[in-house]
Amino acid sequence: MATFLDHAEPADLGFPQFPAYRPVQTDLAAWALYGPGGGLVPTLGPRRFMAAGAPAGCGKSLVAHTIGRMSGLKYVVLTATKALQDQQAGEFVDGTDVCDLRGKSNYTCVDWNPQRTNEINCEQGTEEWDCPRAGKPGCTHFDAVQAARRARGVVTNYACWIAHRMQNNRALEMPGEPVGMLICDEAHLAADALARQLAAWVSNEDLHRWAPTARELIRRSRGEEWGRVNGAWVDALEGVAIGARARAADMELEYGGVEKAKRDERYRKLSRLGDAADRVCQHGRDGNWIWRQTKAGVAFDCVWPGQYAERYLWSGVQRIVLMSATLVPKALQLLRIPAGESYFREWPRQFPWRLSPVYWIPNGKLSHGSGDEELNKCVSIGDRLFAAWGRHKGLVHSQSYKRAEWLQTRCEWGRHMFINRPGEATDNLARFAAAHPPAVLVSPSYSTGTDLPNELCRWIWIPKLPFPDRSDPLVLARKQDDPEYYSYETMQVFVQACGRGARHETDWCTVAVTDDNVGNFRNYARRFAPRSFRIEKWERDGLPGLYE
Repeated sequence: MATFLDHAEPADLGFPQFPAYRPVQTDLAAWALYGPGGGLVPTLGPRRFMAAGAPAGCGKSLVAHTIGRMSGLKYVVLTATKALQDQQAGEFVDGTDVCDLRGKSNYTCVDWNPQRTNEINCEQGTEEWDCPRAGKPGCTHFDAVQAARRARGVVTNYACWIAHRMQNNRALEMPGEPVGMLICDEAHLAADALARQLAAWVSNEDLHRWAPTARELIRRSRGEEWGRVNGAWVDALEGVAIGARARAADMELEYGGVEKAKRDERYRKLSRLGDAADRVCQHGRDGNWIWRQTKAGVAFDCVWPGQYAERYLWSGVQRIVLMSATLVPKALQLLRIPAGESYFREWPRQFPWRLSPVYWIPNGKLSHGSGDEELNKCVSIGDRLFAAWGRHKGLVHSQSYKRAEWLQTRCEWGRHMFINRPGEATDNLARFAAAHPPAVLVSPSYSTGTDLPNELCRWIWIPKLPFPDRSDPLVLARKQDDPEYYSYETMQVFVQACGRGARHETDWCTVAVTDDNVGNFRNYARRFAPRSFRIEKWERDGLPGLYE
């Protein structure tokens, strides 16, 4: 089918860094803009939501900015991870036409205390050093926000976008120039990103101070550590919101104004607490929220964030394009996107299967309660895989930091492992990238949003299927409402984990899954995987050879 890009080059649209469009890119862009009719004219006209299952190799980043540029509308591209935003920024951001926007902690404060030896960021400058430029021209974060308002295109992340639109549903816009096109990369993660922004936490101290009935509510739970938010909980949180607002107002009087009060960390905490409590109070009577006890307070989470996507994520944007290598119709259902307002299309595998095979190597089932025999078999197969493949760099999806440390202490090749703790993923990845084989990245941090092309990753080992944590109250609540959720979530993480290595048409990477749970899982959860995803059982002696 002819498309409007068949005779265009990326340079024609302002992207000279790319030599040419590939057929899949022109096809995807035309479909996203014009719907099933495609071609040169909008024969049917696209619905508001265009959802594309676009596997690795489709060149989604270039497609996203081509769609934005060709739409003639101000557009925003959302990314799910810092690595993906860095990649987009490096390829497309020019500082004027397309801008990059992040949270305050990513910008250096230009007015930090001269006695301080280390630079501080804008968040610290605002909250700790009373920066006189905070929120005004000359502040690096303020200037970045203003540049994003004026820009034709913006690259940002889900958290940053939702935070801005949560405060103002016309944020990042100039008068008369609304954001008309929202392009969601890694769209299968959009619902969870929204859930994290909506979540609230109230300390025990604040509950006891402003919501004394909370103790009785917890007592009535009869020892349960979580439950559904009901009207009584909302009433208690209304007390928290009123109390926090009242104390904040007192501090404004004590300091002689809002701006001076903002310099006090206690005031900022009260403001955030009031906003969070108000948010739960606004929605909490709809049966879609849970409370759960934590060590020092009570957390409040929404079960199905898609119910609030229109207000906080789509926020009135005219056209939304969703793209992901693992996007399936179930994701649209979780985002509460009406079938009559969306089109879904899936593109075929772009690389030959032989370059990135996924093998199930039978070795016994693993579970949270596996005993010594099963765990020893896991260590044994890991040692065999490293002996066969360790001359190349590899990746092991450990599912937890604790399991990564356990593998390091048990496997013969532990000294070659690069493991990390929470918050250290970027630094750990940099150390791994600089190392020479034998070197293996062992972590739960790299199952999505991380590209490990070429020699960075030639093999992947998945010792255990990434089933969600059954002790997580949010997982349990979702399973209660939707029996399919558990399998859907597992398949999404699993497929993403398998795709970290082979990133272009000549790249290659072999994936080994050694948890026998995958045998039945690949059948009963098949509809939650892209049609191009395939698992082959290894029934020969020895281990599969690498492509090389």
